[in-house]
Amino acid sequence: MTTRLPSRLHGLSLSIHGCAILGISALVFLAVGCETRQESLTKSRIRKVENGLLRAIYLKGQRPEKLSLDARMQFYKVPGLGIAVMDRNALEWAGGYGVRDSHSREPVTADTIFQAGELSQPVAAAAALQLVDKGRLDLDADVSARLHGSDLTRTDLAGKNGTTLRGILTRASGFDLLPKLLESVTSSSFPSLMNETVLGPLGMKNSTFTAPLPEAMKINAASGHGRDGRPIEGKWTDSPAAAASGLWTSPSDLLSFAADILRTAMGKGGKVLTAGQARAMLTPQAGNRGLGFEIEGAGTDIRFHLQGRTRGFTCSLDVYPYKGQGAVVMTNSDNGFLITEEILRSVSTAYEWPDFRPRERPLYRLDPSIYRQYVGHYEISPDYILDVSYEDYYLVIRPTGQAPTRFFVESQTFFFSVDPYVRIQFLSDQKGNVTGFILWQQDFKQEAKKIG
Repeated sequence: MTTRLPSRLHGLSLSIHGCAILGISALVFLAVGCETRQESLTKSRIRKVENGLLRAIYLKGQRPEKLSLDARMQFYKVPGLGIAVMDRNALEWAGGYGVRDSHSREPVTADTIFQAGELSQPVAAAAALQLVDKGRLDLDADVSARLHGSDLTRTDLAGKNGTTLRGILTRASGFDLLPKLLESVTSSSFPSLMNETVLGPLGMKNSTFTAPLPEAMKINAASGHGRDGRPIEGKWTDSPAAAASGLWTSPSDLLSFAADILRTAMGKGGKVLTAGQARAMLTPQAGNRGLGFEIEGAGTDIRFHLQGRTRGFTCSLDVYPYKGQGAVVMTNSDNGFLITEEILRSVSTAYEWPDFRPRERPLYRLDPSIYRQYVGHYEISPDYILDVSYEDYYLVIRPTGQAPTRFFVESQTFFFSVDPYVRIQFLSDQKGNVTGFILWQQDFKQEAKKIG
C-alpha cells in the first residue's frame, strides 16, 4: 500500500509495508494501527535524514554538527537531487529536493530523471545474465568472435583466454563492449532489449537507455550543472557507451531494480533473474567486484554499492542485503558526491547502518618555522590565486573571490580543512624549498605552484 504525505518536498512517496495482521475480528484496528505506526516511523526517519547531514570529519573535543539538506545544497551549489530509501526489501520513501535546472527553476520531484553514469552497468548486466540463463551466452566463453570491429587489442580488455562475459560484467574487459555483444545474440537494438528484459518487467517507467532522450521524457529530466552551479551547455551530454553509462532513471526506479535483485537472491521471488544469477551479481568475482556491483564489508554488514557520474550528474546506490535496507541518491551537479556522502551519513544514522560515520581528527601544533615556509602566493591559473598565511596552529588559505578557510595539521606536509573537507600536500624541491601544493577534494584534484 502506498500513500502520499503532505511535505515541503516537491515530491514524496511513502510506502507502508511489513505489518502483520493477526485475527479477522481485529482486522481494521490492527491494519490502521500498523499503518499509523509505520507512517509515523517513516516521517521521523525522513526528518532525521533531511536535518541530520554530517561532515566527513570533526575536530577532537567537539561533537559532530547536524546540518540541513537545504543548507548543504546551497553550500555545495547543488541545484537539485533525488533520494529513495528502501526498508524491508521494498521502497519506503522517495523525494525530490531543489530544482531540475538553476535557470528555469522547475522543481525536482520523486519522478525526476537523472543520468545514472556507471549505475547503468548492473542494469545492463541483468539483461546479459538472462541470456546466460537461456543458454544463449556463457559467462566464461570467449566472445571475441561476436565483437568484430571492437577494440580488443588493449591488454586490459583481452586476457589470455580472450574476452569473456564475466570479464565484461566485472569491468575487467571494458563494459562498453556489451551492447554489441547482446545485439549480436538477440538481433534487437540494445535500448529495445533493455525495455523488454528489465525496465518493462520491473515497471521502471521513468527509465530508458534510448539516446537521444525521447521527447516525452525530457519534461521530467534534470539538467546537468558544473561546479559553479550553472547548467552545462546543452543541459546534458548523451553517452556514446549505452551499457556503461547511458541510463536515464529516477532514484525510485533504480532502487526498485536493486530490491528485485535482492529479493530474488534471497529466494523471495523476482521478475528479472533466477536466484543463482542474482546471487552471482552480489558475490565477489574479481576482487570486490560482482557482476555489475561492488561488494564491501563482511557478515551481516555486507554492502553492495556503486557510484556513477557523467558530465553534470552524480549518483550512488548502497544496499545492505541482510538488513533489507538501502538508498539511492542522484544529483544534477558535478559537486554531487560532496553532498551525497553527507546524506549517506544522515541516512546511516537514521537507519543505524554500520558505515558512513564521521571521523574524529586530533589537533596538532607545529613549530612556527614550518608554518612560515608555507606562507605565500600559489597559482592554479593566472586568474585564480590562493594566498596562504598562518595563525596560531593552523594555516589560512584565501582563494581569489572566496572566503578564507582554515587548514589544520595532519602531518608536517599535509593539512586539512573541515568544511568543506579538503586535503592539501605541500611539495618541495631537492633543496627543501616549497614549490607548490596538491589539493584533493574527493575525486577532484588540483595542483598549485608557488609564485611568491
